[in-house]
Parts: sequence; C-alpha cells; structure tokens
Amino acid sequence: PPALMQRYRARAEARVRAGEIERDEKQLEAVRCLEELHAALRTYAEPSLPPSPRDISLQRAARARKRAQQSRSWSSIFTLGSRVDAEVEFEQRAGKPRSGISPSSYPGFAASNVVVAAASTPPPAAAAAPPPATDTAASSLFGSLSRLASRDQSSSQTTGSTKGEQLPPPPRGVYLYGSVGTGKTFLMDLFFDACSYVVPRRRRRAHFHSFMLDVHRRVHVWRHSPERTDHDDDPIAPLAAALAADAYLLCFDEFQVTDVADAMILHRLFRELYLHGCVCVFTSNRSPPELYENGLQRELFLPFIDLTEERNVVHRLVSPTDYRLVANARTAADVAADVYHVYAADDDNGTAARAALRKRFEELTHHERPEPHTHTLVDGRTMTVACAARGCAWFSFDELCRRPVGAAEYIAVAE
Repeated sequence: PPALMQRYRARAEARVRAGEIERDEKQLEAVRCLEELHAALRTYAEPSLPPSPRDISLQRAARARKRAQQSRSWSSIFTLGSRVDAEVEFEQRAGKPRSGISPSSYPGFAASNVVVAAASTPPPAAAAAPPPATDTAASSLFGSLSRLASRDQSSSQTTGSTKGEQLPPPPRGVYLYGSVGTGKTFLMDLFFDACSYVVPRRRRRAHFHSFMLDVHRRVHVWRHSPERTDHDDDPIAPLAAALAADAYLLCFDEFQVTDVADAMILHRLFRELYLHGCVCVFTSNRSPPELYENGLQRELFLPFIDLTEERNVVHRLVSPTDYRLVANARTAADVAADVYHVYAADDDNGTAARAALRKRFEELTHHERPEPHTHTLVDGRTMTVACAARGCAWFSFDELCRRPVGAAEYIAVAE
C-alpha cells in the first residue's frame, strides 16, 4: 500500500499543479511527523486484549477478601501478644519462674492460618546467652508481624494490577494543533486511511466530544451493571479496559476540554489506556498547556497535560493557507457572501438579511415544508428542533445560545 507521504502528494500535488493551492512546507512537516508514527505502528505488536470488566470485578473482589483475611490475621496476632503479656505478668506476681510460652496453645490463633513459632535456631558460638523466654516470644511475635507485612507487599505486587503481563511501551502518539483551516482534519483523514493496512482492526476515530459522551454513557451503564460487585467503587479501570479492547489506535478530532467532569477523569483514563498499550493521535486548536485554561479546579487537570506531552510528539501546524476558503477555488469574499447575511446599516429590522436567509433555506430544503423534529440524546434527554426539513435546520440565536444546551445537543443535531 502507498505510504502516508505518497498519499499526501497524490492529493495535494495535483491541486498545486492546477494552481488551486501553493506548496505547503508546514503541512509537509506535519505529514513527516505522522509518517514516523505510521512506520512505528508497522513494527508495533498488537497488544493483547485486556481483562473484561467482569474479570476486573472478580479480581477486585478476590483482593478484598484477601485483605479481610489478612486483617483478621493481624487482629489475631495482636490478641495473642496481649495474652502473652498477661500470662507473663501473672506468673511474675505469683512468684513463678518465667516459662516459655508457645502460641500453639491458643486454638483460635492457630485457626487464623498464621503460624508463630519460637526461634529454634541455636545462637552462634560467639553470641551472648539467649534472652529470657518472654523476650523470645516477643521477638517471635514481631518476626511474624514482619513476615506478614512482607507477604502483604508481595501479594500487592503480584495481584495489584489487572493488566496481566507487562506490555512493551507503545510508540509515542502525535498531538497536532494549529489554527482553524490549516488542514488538520485532512491530515487525520490521510493518516487514518493509511493505517487501515497497518491496524486493520481495533482502531477508532472519533470527535472528542462524541468520545467523552460515550465514556460517560459507559460509566452510567457500569454503575447500574448487575456484574458490578460491592468492591467496585472506581469505574475508570474497567472502562479503560473496555475501550482498549475495542481499539488500541485512538484518533481524536477537535480535542478540546471545557467540561469539569471531563477534566477530572482524563488523566486517570488516559493513563490506564497507555498502560493497556494504546496509541493516541489528537488534532486540536490549542496547545496542551492551553487546554482547559481558566477551568474549575484546573490544578487537578495539570497532570493530564504532563502525560500528554510525555506520551505524544507535540507538533504545531502553522500553515499560511486557510483551506476552508480554497474549496472550489472560492475567495473569502465569495464565502462571506454565501454564508453570512448581516443587517445592513440602513436596515434596523434586518429585512434584507432575513429574506436572504429564508431564500437560502428554501433552496437547501427544495421548498419542502419545515416541521419540528425531536432528537434523543445518549443520556435519554431530548432536544427539539422547531424548524427542519431535508436535513436542514433553522435556529434562532436564543434557541442555541440562551438555552442550557451543549456538545451532546449539537452532536445529536449534526448526526
């Protein structure tokens, strides 16, 4: 299959030769950046499927049971320690010699599956005389505490992760940002199409707002899932596992963070995705440090910026051409005359502008009678478009900008 640069040249050079656009060296730099990732993906082994959310729930439940059992063991050890101290004190008051106390005489302690044995190894020849029996019992007790703590640590190291075996680090992704009209979406089209041969399965391209709506929908489903156990209080791990199982190459268009609910989970979510071997490509109008600027509790979002810069090659696309204006070789004046209808200086009521807008609407709808349409959002809410026909909607300013609507409503209407 043709490489990424060949695909770019096949599409762009023809327009350069036709005189529609000029050769864009800045775009060529961005293509080379994406081509390096494309080459790295050729040799990157597809990561194994992560455990399912149900498997993660079962593993969490097993770890919770293990922690409860260890807690009971600790309780038994401290109970034994207090009983040893009580018997020693009783023997001292009675004038009896201090005898060795074996914890094996306590059935309740033996049943806790923790064996505390008195030190039986004889001291070296040069060592001092053995300590009294009570000191031996105490040292044995604290030795058992140390062994139990070591077992706790080793257990957490072997079972604390739901990822299974350690994966090789994935190649660094690409974070491509620049002003509007510089061709970021065009380059993403080329890259994603070229990856159809490299990553034939488990790849996904999504508008970032659509992706986050899917994330919140999955969290809602998970919270009400019958497979969820009482020990599942964090949806991020099973959510990331499910997303990584669907696709390990994730391409996001129009990456922008404006919602505090999104900002608070992005760092943990993408950290888990990277641990599962995912590779991400972003296009955005903002550089990583400018994301969620002046947002609520932004200090909690800053680790995501660091993670993004660490796991991705950040490339700024500064193109001298606004490609929105060269479609069909139109000039900016042509586009403005066709798209924007504003009040004339001598027309306070905007009669001419309204008439031009209505004429354009009738042309797009083939004079079909408009009717109201109701759209259902992913979270069950609805949005009503009062005037729509043949896929064309007419909104007033108040309907779009003075009602509590957001990305979910806009995406539902656009789709």
